[in-house]
Amino acid sequence: MKRPHGILPPAPLFSSPEKKCKIQHQDIIRNISRMNAPMNNDQHFSSLPYASQASEKALVGWIEHDMYNEAYQRVLTHPNECHPIEHSRNYFQHTPLGIACRKFSPKLRARHTNDAVAASDRGLMSPNRKRYNTTSGEAQQMQLIDALHRANPHQIRYPQMQKGWTPLLDCITNPNSSFELRKFMINADCSLGIGDSMAMAQVDSNGLLPIHHLINQIRRTATIDPQNQSAMDSLRYMIYRCPFLLTSDENDFISPLIHLLSQKVSFRNNDDAFMKPIIQCAQLMLDTNPLLVKCKSVMSKCLPLHMALRNGYGASEELISLLLKYDDTGCQVSTVNLFGDLAVHIAAIVGVSSKTWKVIIEYIVETNVGDREGLQKLRYLWSMNKNGYTPIHLMWMRKCHGDQQPKYPSSTRPRGRFASDTLYCDSLEGAITDIEIQKTDCDVQFYPDLAAKVLGDFWNDLCLFLQGTQSIIVQGDHMNESGEFQKDFMFLHSVYALASPLLPRSIVDLGLSIFPHQIQKIDAYGRLPLHYACFACATTKETCAGIIPGPISGWNETNAPAQCPVTKLLELYPKGASFLDKCDVLPISYAIESKKDFLRHAKEMAGYREWYARRVGGHCSVNYGDIVMQLIEKFPEALYHLNSESLPPFLQAAADANEESIGTIYFLLRMAPEFIM
Repeated sequence: MKRPHGILPPAPLFSSPEKKCKIQHQDIIRNISRMNAPMNNDQHFSSLPYASQASEKALVGWIEHDMYNEAYQRVLTHPNECHPIEHSRNYFQHTPLGIACRKFSPKLRARHTNDAVAASDRGLMSPNRKRYNTTSGEAQQMQLIDALHRANPHQIRYPQMQKGWTPLLDCITNPNSSFELRKFMINADCSLGIGDSMAMAQVDSNGLLPIHHLINQIRRTATIDPQNQSAMDSLRYMIYRCPFLLTSDENDFISPLIHLLSQKVSFRNNDDAFMKPIIQCAQLMLDTNPLLVKCKSVMSKCLPLHMALRNGYGASEELISLLLKYDDTGCQVSTVNLFGDLAVHIAAIVGVSSKTWKVIIEYIVETNVGDREGLQKLRYLWSMNKNGYTPIHLMWMRKCHGDQQPKYPSSTRPRGRFASDTLYCDSLEGAITDIEIQKTDCDVQFYPDLAAKVLGDFWNDLCLFLQGTQSIIVQGDHMNESGEFQKDFMFLHSVYALASPLLPRSIVDLGLSIFPHQIQKIDAYGRLPLHYACFACATTKETCAGIIPGPISGWNETNAPAQCPVTKLLELYPKGASFLDKCDVLPISYAIESKKDFLRHAKEMAGYREWYARRVGGHCSVNYGDIVMQLIEKFPEALYHLNSESLPPFLQAAADANEESIGTIYFLLRMAPEFIM
């Protein structure tokens, strides 16, 4: 056939067979000398020669079509094709090593003849039309990867097309990669020396290191095949070779532990088989660097415990216990995140199991949190967040919202029909009314069971919180040898210790309804609920922690003041005003000190008085000046009783008195004028 005008015949590649062999021999010698030449790690990106676009396609083509025998032979004869082509400044095209790691799969089988025929259509047949062997096994792939690395060891650190995406990362992100392959790549990277250009120290466009991507593979494996330990073994080996990956002083450092817990867990995957690799991964990282429990997330400033609770790990008390085990200072339960929430607030919002609640509460009670003792521990159990909610508020809000409860952190914001100003108060009072109606059909010993039936999990969580409160306030042992809470726990005593604007008034009414007999019951310290109600201001001072939030919706802050809870106790059991505790202290002495604490706190914190008055309607509120008068009316002999400092009530009130205490001092003086004689 006549050739069209203007089209030249293809020129022969080599003029003679002898010249062809000579040129190939010279290329091999030249490439070997280049591979053996010493190279500075800081200069390898600019010093390596680059293959041409045409020759680079040959090696890549074999690898892309899983013809590893042919690719292996090509590496031996043309090692210069392992040098990637520069795509842009400091970025390269996909390297043969990266492609081989990306396509690695131990599940490859021998191809059928039809696959080989299809390969011929793509030009992957030899000039003599001989079919190449297309069978590929794991050993052949590892042999090829080893040859690719030997041809150009530095390509493992080349960013391919985008920031931080190296062949090592191709290996990490390939879910089919075996432990042997990842171990080989980790060793190959470490053999070039540790430095800023190290592949394991290069972050991608999202600020993630290869160790973060390896953690992603552990989570993926936990979902698909929990028995596969290759990703976990790879992480263990990576940390062994490069423990510095778990330490950093940079502000934008993404903690691997935070990254592990930052991905939400589905309720369908929240079983023991899924959690086992997650717990193993956390255990491995904490064993290497326990200080990871103090590393915060970059955006929300959450510690690992915050992150685990907000993302659905609250059902695993084993994981929560592990995080608290390495926190000997209690920073995870005493630190607020960007939203002003402690760990207990997050747990109340998202909901956790009763076992997890017990683990957290026991830790707060038993650990010397922040080197604080006594009532100051209540700050980490009962304090408000910046929206004015305590954990009890949030737990009841979650029960009211049910399945419509939005996810954290927006779950404290009212949505739709739940924006009513009296929703939560009305619903809680309605539940208490239901309990009162059903009480007529059962004995008093079954009242707690009735409350659990009506209130559900909220009742169990409330009791756990109050048990922790009691153990902090009385500073006594709250656990027996079997690990269970002591049976002498008294609901009313703990509730009245919190009789302040932090506690919804309905909770006190609930206690009076379920445990009416505890009004006259004395605890191990010789105290009645009246004693605790009279020094509740001390707990308020600790739990407020300097936070004066604005109004909170749904809790009826603006209604008319309700009856003082202490007044209710005196009406039900007036004899309680005459009881001495084991320290020989009457309730009136606690009330006088609470009056001083209130005035002192109002002076130190601007806006405290207005906030206290605003929450009166839906919460507990005590006017300690009025309480002193009521206690004297019920038990006049208290005027002559000396407190622990050998002072009568008049002198106790006059010591360090504020000008606003003049009314109380004058009343006591008028009732016992002989003290000025």
